[in-house]
Amino acid sequence: MHPSLRKELTVPVIVSVLLVGTAALMAFSFGSAVKSGDDVDHLSGDPQGLTVYLMALTTVVIACLTAIQLREQAEDLPVWWNVLFTVGISIGVAVTLYIGLDAAGNVLPLSLPTVPVALALVGFSCGMLFALAVELFDRWGTLPTWLLLLAMTQPAAGENASTVMERFAYWFPPGAGIAAVRDTLYFDGASVDTPLKILLAWSVITMLAFAWFRYHPVDHRRTKRRRAKR
Repeated sequence: MHPSLRKELTVPVIVSVLLVGTAALMAFSFGSAVKSGDDVDHLSGDPQGLTVYLMALTTVVIACLTAIQLREQAEDLPVWWNVLFTVGISIGVAVTLYIGLDAAGNVLPLSLPTVPVALALVGFSCGMLFALAVELFDRWGTLPTWLLLLAMTQPAAGENASTVMERFAYWFPPGAGIAAVRDTLYFDGASVDTPLKILLAWSVITMLAFAWFRYHPVDHRRTKRRRAKR
């Protein structure tokens, strides 16, 4: 896969639309015409190239909401039941998005098993990261982690991204998930191994860290409150 193809596809949609519109106006004022196009065309079901971004964003939001509900409504839930519940929700969201956009909606030709697996790993790793932050910092960790995950959900995340933020986002679960799905859709799975490895690493590390700090809490006052409720 040529690097220019990846970089061409990662140009933000709004910026590209503005550039094309400005070029057309300039050309018209000089009495000439301008032709524009993409090295890699967007799919007909996703002409603006934003569906992959919205898929990742939906997964991140549901994962964070799940972690919040588990924290507020089931604080005494055993660690591994918490993990299993997060796994179930993540798989359910991934399968639902796959069925809705491919099998039923025919919006995007999503491939099995790469796309559902990538989305499930995004949901699980974000959910565990959010739960870990709350475990470490209590409610003070909620908003910063939420904003971090949303900021890392970059539509153009990738190894050859055009900005520092997009390159940085590639190493976080939302950006890696977007890169994995996009590579599968537009580049026949080229370079999809690296994003999947990033997602798997985040999933394992955050899960083990969450379990460790639940058994070895930083805030012992919270542990006493839990025991008092029993």
